[in-house]
Amino acid sequence: MSRRSHTKLYHVRLMSNINTLSNRVLGHAVLPEFVPPGSPTGERIAVEYLLAQSDRGDLLGPKQDSKAGSCFARDTSRSSGGGKS
Repeated sequence: MSRRSHTKLYHVRLMSNINTLSNRVLGHAVLPEFVPPGSPTGERIAVEYLLAQSDRGDLLGPKQDSKAGSCFARDTSRSSGGGKS
């Protein structure tokens, strides 16, 4: 007989803790289909790899303002026309 949970959980840490505790108390996993994610390896994904190989690694980080020296996202509120004067 195969066990399958009908629980709808999407919080990885919660699902992992539930399985750990249920294995300790009940002797089996409550969420048997859950497989915890692996540890990060630091391996680059395809886009990061290609940018780094083409000497365009500067596109991987956030943009910096040369005057302020801080990072921030593009400000689109000024171009909307609905701001205060």
